[in-house]
Amino acid sequence: MKKQWLFFCIAIVLILLLTACGKDNVSVAGVWERQIDEYIVRMNFNTDETFILQVGERSRTISGEYDVRGNVVLFVDDDCGEIEGKYRVGVRGNTATFSVLNDACEGRVEVVNGEWQGAGNQ
Repeated sequence: MKKQWLFFCIAIVLILLLTACGKDNVSVAGVWERQIDEYIVRMNFNTDETFILQVGERSRTISGEYDVRGNVVLFVDDDCGEIEGKYRVGVRGNTATFSVLNDACEGRVEVVNGEWQGAGNQ
């Protein structure tokens, strides 16, 4: 009886570990947008792990690279130099929420941190 109980406990632990380790990366590929003050901000995540962020229709364009690891996105872009930004991301339906975990680039935090709506990619 003790051996069966031990086997059962070990099996449960293994299942939980495999489930936790086997989580897929969150997909952020596509175009997302949000409004900040009077500007519409668009972020296009390409499947080659590059992104283009446009603030306002005729204003600034920032490009860079991203890497998704589970539910964490790492950003490096031309506006912040080599400073890496780390954000937790959750996608539910047509909404993506980015929550800053660690980013010393204040401008990127102001723009990326928050809720984004899918722009025709869902």
